[in-house]
Amino acid sequence: MTENPKDTDKLQDEIAALRTDLGGAIEELDQRRKQLMDLPAQLKKHALPVAVAATVGVLALAGLTAFAIAQRRENQRPRAKIRRARKAAKRAIDHPERVAGGEPSLPMRLILSVLTAAAGAAARKIVERTVRPPPELPGATEPTRH
Repeated sequence: MTENPKDTDKLQDEIAALRTDLGGAIEELDQRRKQLMDLPAQLKKHALPVAVAATVGVLALAGLTAFAIAQRRENQRPRAKIRRARKAAKRAIDHPERVAGGEPSLPMRLILSVLTAAAGAAARKIVERTVRPPPELPGATEPTRH
């Protein structure tokens, strides 16, 4: 299959033009990327929206903090404590089964006993390692007691 030299030249010219266009597009994208990632320039460009957003954020944080402080103060007052105690007593009277769990189940008792034994053994090992009698020195004699 023979190709026409004119067709080959035409294809090469099209490819070169596409490469040039593509190179220009890549350079333009790189320039835009640099502009977008330049934080100081972006802050200057969008100073008002950034300032408004920061102010709103600070005011919201200050408002939430003030609300939390007011709630804590309210909850520390005797009237609020009495109100909470009254609600707790009402819940206990309405649903006594929810107040205390009673006896733990057999699997829970087994788990607790194993954990207690393990904690005791670990504590014993720690005490044995940390509280050892001083080693006997060779040639040392027993102190005499009078």
